[in-house]
Amino acid sequence: MNQKIVALIDSLKGQAGLIIGDPQNIEFSYQENRPFPAASIIKLYVLWELYRQVDEGSKKIDEIILLPEKSKVGGFGVLSNLREHLPLTLRDLGVLMIIVSDNTATNLLIDHLGITNIQKTAIQMGWSGTTIARKMFDEHAQKLGLENYTTATDTANLLTRLLKKSDDLSQAAKEDFLHILINQKFNNKLPGRWPRGSALFAHKTGEINYNEHDAGILFTPQGPKLIVALTGELQENWHGVLFQNELGEVLANFWK
Repeated sequence: MNQKIVALIDSLKGQAGLIIGDPQNIEFSYQENRPFPAASIIKLYVLWELYRQVDEGSKKIDEIILLPEKSKVGGFGVLSNLREHLPLTLRDLGVLMIIVSDNTATNLLIDHLGITNIQKTAIQMGWSGTTIARKMFDEHAQKLGLENYTTATDTANLLTRLLKKSDDLSQAAKEDFLHILINQKFNNKLPGRWPRGSALFAHKTGEINYNEHDAGILFTPQGPKLIVALTGELQENWHGVLFQNELGEVLANFWK
């Protein structure tokens, strides 16, 4: 398996950050601590903060937010096309943020949770390569040079924590988090060449110019496996998608 992955890396017209394998026994890693512009992978950290605040009692998962017209932004998602003042629970926003990568839902959650709280939690959890500096489609922040970053190491650690029985989040929160990830609707990257009826893959994708990401937990007959594949500095975005298609195919054949 490792030789095939190295060959894929060598052929990639860009950079990659990878962590692959059993959460307790990583089988392959490459540039795992290299920061990449996070794109929508940052939404994993926003969802973590939502459940953390729910667990501590400062937020209620069924709290209602009314959709403000001024909060609608472009890109992925459906909320920008729906009516103003639509009532949505915090969990509704979390689901939309993950499964259809809704940017409006993400920004509403960031506002409600506090961007400084999300960053503070990342620091406390040891996710030292992750920076949450702006909301989605915040052109003003981008012009100021503010960007969100993450690493394969941090993303893999977050995903691993979802599988552990520990007190960083309640077990109910972790189970719901995984349930949302399993219902991901964007499956054109790592699972792009998997046959119908493949093992469950709880994951989140991300993309911005010259960056394509996919990261999640594949539930195989041998147990859960981490696949975190970040790609950046791509000549064209499709190079990253193709790399992840081929990587996913290699891994599916190895773990079947």
